[in-house]
Amino acid sequence: MPPSDPSFESPPSSELTRSGSLLTWEMSDVELAVLIESLTSVVKRHGASSSLPKLMKSASFPYRDSNDALALISDDITQNLRMLKQPADQRFRCYQCGMEMDVNRARAHVGKHILFFIRGIDEALNGIPMSLSLVGLPLPCGFCGRSGIQTCAEVYLTKQKAPQARSNCRHQHKFNYAPSLVSNVSTPCTNVPIECLIPGCRAEVGSNITVVWKYNMPEHIRLCHPGYSSDGIEDGAPVPAAMARAMLITHEEEEMIGIPSDKIPPKDHLISYSNASENNIPTKPSRGK
Repeated sequence: MPPSDPSFESPPSSELTRSGSLLTWEMSDVELAVLIESLTSVVKRHGASSSLPKLMKSASFPYRDSNDALALISDDITQNLRMLKQPADQRFRCYQCGMEMDVNRARAHVGKHILFFIRGIDEALNGIPMSLSLVGLPLPCGFCGRSGIQTCAEVYLTKQKAPQARSNCRHQHKFNYAPSLVSNVSTPCTNVPIECLIPGCRAEVGSNITVVWKYNMPEHIRLCHPGYSSDGIEDGAPVPAAMARAMLITHEEEEMIGIPSDKIPPKDHLISYSNASENNIPTKPSRGK
């Protein structure tokens, strides 16, 4: 951004004089426009639109020009704030694409955006880019698709025969857990919270156990368990076989979600590597095969 070069304006306005200020500043329209654009890019890069302060409308705000037209308005931030404004209860507006839907469809819908991002497929999205994360890595919430939101960071399953996902995400909703583990034509997405069975990871919090969203599990392994292989190809110890099976995203699921065939990774390496280890078979798939 080019340096701004404000000048003193004298005499100061009567309003500022009444408030005790002796100086005002004058900047060109071009400089202010560049400044707004730069600040807007910072806010969007950090996903901080929802943290912007909210001020009541008054005679002096929003700012207006000499023709009484609104001034210093960022169209990008305005659009982003509209995206963040959620509809009434039982409705959900996708933070990534802006589509409004019944809240019960949100998890499957958001899962598609997440899988597209994981597979490196660009989408023409009107909302918050999936890659935005305050921690530098996605690990998006399976309920809303956002990253770096503290209330979404911890996910649990209840310890009962028919477990339920629990989160402090404002868009958490109940869903039938067992049927959601199975991909089908009407609801191909199986992005549900699953247990990390690597020793020392699972924790109990009251009547809940800590879990990880299925689509996030490979990244969770790379971040939290760097000594383990997240795909059976990268170097590292094998994950437990039951965990490898739970992590599996089938070729059919990816196809139904819309992932192109050339973007779908091999499916047998992780399970084969974990099964071989549990059966004491000294074998490991070759990298890239």
